[in-house]
Amino acid sequence: MIKAEWQYIKQHKFMMIVLIVVALIPTIYSVTFLRSMWNPYGEMSRLPVAVVNQDHSVNYQGKQLAVGKSLTKNLKKSDALDFKVLSSEQQAQQGLRHGKYYMVITVPKSFSKNATTLMASHPKRMQLDYTTSAGHNYTASKMTTSAAGQIKDQVDHEVTATYAKTLFSSVKKLDGGLKTAGTANGKMASGGQQLKNGNATVTKNLNKVASSSLTLADGSKKVTNGLEQYVNGVEKAQTGNQKVTAGLTKFESAGQKLQAASNRLTSGATDLNGGVDKYVAVAGQIRNGSHQLNDGVQKLNSSVSGMGSSTAQLNSGMTAMTNGLGQLSTSSQKLSAATKQLSDGSSANTAVMQSQLNSLSKEVAGLNSNSQAGQSLNRSLADLQRAVDGLNNGNSSDSELSSKVSAAADQQKLTPAQKSAMLATVKNSDHQKMDTAAITSAMNAVNSAVSELTRSMPSSSTTAALSTDLTKLKAQQTAENSALTQIATGSASLTTNLESVSKSAGKLNAGTAELAKQTPALVNGVDQVANGSASLATNTTKFAQSGQSLQNGAGTLSSGMSQFNSQMPTVVSSTKQLTAGSAAVGNGLGTLAHSGQTLANGSAKITNGNQQLASGTKQLVTGSKKLGSGINQVTGGAQKLSTTLGNAAKKADVNPNNETYQQVSQPVKAAHTELDKVPNNGTSMAPYMIAVSLFVGAIALNLMYNMYLPKAYPKSGFDWMLSKMSIWGPFTFLESILDFTLLCAMDGLRPLHMLSTFGVIWLWALVAMALVTLLNLVFAQIGSFLGMVLLVVQLSGSGGTYPIQLSSHFFEDIHDWLPMTYAVEGLRKTLMMYHNSAWLQAGVLFSILVGLLILMWLFYSRRYVQVSKIDFADQQQVAATQNSLTRRLARATN
Repeated sequence: MIKAEWQYIKQHKFMMIVLIVVALIPTIYSVTFLRSMWNPYGEMSRLPVAVVNQDHSVNYQGKQLAVGKSLTKNLKKSDALDFKVLSSEQQAQQGLRHGKYYMVITVPKSFSKNATTLMASHPKRMQLDYTTSAGHNYTASKMTTSAAGQIKDQVDHEVTATYAKTLFSSVKKLDGGLKTAGTANGKMASGGQQLKNGNATVTKNLNKVASSSLTLADGSKKVTNGLEQYVNGVEKAQTGNQKVTAGLTKFESAGQKLQAASNRLTSGATDLNGGVDKYVAVAGQIRNGSHQLNDGVQKLNSSVSGMGSSTAQLNSGMTAMTNGLGQLSTSSQKLSAATKQLSDGSSANTAVMQSQLNSLSKEVAGLNSNSQAGQSLNRSLADLQRAVDGLNNGNSSDSELSSKVSAAADQQKLTPAQKSAMLATVKNSDHQKMDTAAITSAMNAVNSAVSELTRSMPSSSTTAALSTDLTKLKAQQTAENSALTQIATGSASLTTNLESVSKSAGKLNAGTAELAKQTPALVNGVDQVANGSASLATNTTKFAQSGQSLQNGAGTLSSGMSQFNSQMPTVVSSTKQLTAGSAAVGNGLGTLAHSGQTLANGSAKITNGNQQLASGTKQLVTGSKKLGSGINQVTGGAQKLSTTLGNAAKKADVNPNNETYQQVSQPVKAAHTELDKVPNNGTSMAPYMIAVSLFVGAIALNLMYNMYLPKAYPKSGFDWMLSKMSIWGPFTFLESILDFTLLCAMDGLRPLHMLSTFGVIWLWALVAMALVTLLNLVFAQIGSFLGMVLLVVQLSGSGGTYPIQLSSHFFEDIHDWLPMTYAVEGLRKTLMMYHNSAWLQAGVLFSILVGLLILMWLFYSRRYVQVSKIDFADQQQVAATQNSLTRRLARATN
């Protein structure tokens, strides 16, 4: 049967030509198609692109910047695309619409200007406009779009290089600035240390201020309390001043009474002066009598042994002495009466004077505003103090006098009753004297009051006149008191001694009768009398001297009272002025009390402020400590920053060049490692086009040559199949060798694995031929249509052009079930991949081929049974055995 098939071809030369032409169909398809798109990316310099430059140059960093012009110039030199520089945007757009240009690149007017806004608050990006027309050619639009991206990258590189130059220029300046900053920061670190020391001093002083503020707050509280006491004291002083004013009124009234009493005192002093003269005369007599008595006593003592004979003489002497004592007693009584009258008047006047002085002392206590008046008053008080001291000395003399009287009584061996009477007389005379202790106390009070009232005296002239009058008054009173004291002392001494002598004389006269009986006792008594007489003589001498002093004192008293009376009108007038001044002082004290309250309120506010100051000072101390900690950190940071700035200055010391600028503009370099080198687009598309062309060749052969009708009666189904395979088997080899050879010869295909590539091509040709032949055997003429459908499905799902992942899910699902998938993958591995084997794909294709041959053998075997039952010579009947379609066609033909 194989021989019959080939003889049929020899007998039909046209069929041979047809077979040869059909064998060339895959070659024509693949070689022609791949040739047209063998290296389109290598021919992009022929792709026309219009460039329109509208950019305006700008001045940047002292240099002219024209990015658009530079870009246009570089594009014109570039062979990446066929760049046509046009001056009109309209002309370029028109050429794009008519397909003359595949892209229009427009450089806007603000292209260079936007490049200079990098450091602006709102930098603007450089915008490069390009327009494509995918309608004319989508692939061209993609190519030009990719080229536009490369142009953008080129512009980015150029602008970035410009930025880099500017940047490194600034870095140069920064280097100097960093060095300066490092030096300055070192100084700042030193200053930070000084600041740290200063902060320590501030903290220390703040601690002192805090403690002082607490002391100040406490002192302010004390001041507030003292002001309150001061206000209270001023109020009391105001009340006391009112009393002073009332007292001065009373003093004014009493002054008038004092003036009348002073007149009476002057009269009494005159009488006293006369009595004193009599007193002095009697005192002389007493002195003479006491001396005579002393002489007689001495004689008595010496002649006591002959006293009996002299008793008559003694009685006679005693009578004479008694008479003398009687006269003396009468004179003494008159003197005592005059002295008593004078003492009573003096006591009354002294009491009035003492009352007025006390009132005056209270009144003067509130006056202390005028320092000059206070000083005058102090001098007057000093004079008054000396007068009081004189009174005190007088009192001291009275004490001495009492002691002497007591001693004389003891010497005279007087009874206790007589001694008490004599001492009582001395004490009564003491009561007639002024109370010097009270005056001293009043003087102390006046001294204190003068110190307080120095500031509040109404006027210097008024207080000066008052002080002068008081000084004169108190000097006169002192002189009067001194004279009265001397008179009282002498009178008291005289009276006491006369009484004592009179009583003693009476007793002596009464006891003379008993003298004889009491001679032994008399002897002793005479001794005692002798001693007492000597003492009496001494005391009478002093008594006489006291009388002289009394006479001098009476004269002084009379003179002093005259002066006192002459000054009383001035005192009364000054008292009126003092009353008016006291009223003015009262008004001033009222104002002072009101101002003191205001001062107390202000002091309370000061106290609150001081407390706030103390609290704030504590906060300042705390803050100062925190500041000290912060200064430590700043100092440490400044030192570290100084070191860092120094290191940074060293690092900033760079010397950039073009390579540096290129590194900045293109910091990343893509290191592309291609495992499988594909020289061009035709080589990448060859697997897909070879697989398609061979499948088309299989369809064409089945259309031109009948793979069912045997040329001789088949011996078996297998023999029948072999006869047909003897035709399409060599045909696949021929078409495969033609396609592979012409691709290599005409298109320049360079497979990496030559034999493997041809083996996969022939294996795929056998699979495609077996598949299409089986479809035609089973479905007759419809099989060719189904083959075309299968071809389209495999074109879509085999992933020959784009990765299958970019297709829809349907094609992804059928991808692994399509025979062409394995043909394309196997050819890719043999044509372009070094390290990948195509044995897996070849195995799958071989398995498919074996399966198709088995199915074909089964088909021929079943048809062999039908053919064996008909007349083989009738070819229509043989053809009708193929399937029902062929039978219907045979009937239609008949």
